[in-house]
Amino acid sequence: MNDLNKKDLIPVKKWYKRIWLVIILCILVYPLGIYGLWKTGSMKTFWKVVIAIVLGWLSLVFTAMWVFIILDLLNAG
Repeated sequence: MNDLNKKDLIPVKKWYKRIWLVIILCILVYPLGIYGLWKTGSMKTFWKVVIAIVLGWLSLVFTAMWVFIILDLLNAG
């Protein structure tokens, strides 16, 4: 008669509402993590700004590190 289960009536939590997932995405998939960080409503703006600045700085440091490693390898050969 009725095709609905209780499972169909339970609201599914959006991925950006799960703080643990947003933090993992900030580490593994930086752009998607930053999007989720700003989309979530459970964090204060101060912490969003701090996390975005720290992750941006770390991405610049790691990019510069890889550039220096690659340049060093090219000059060694």
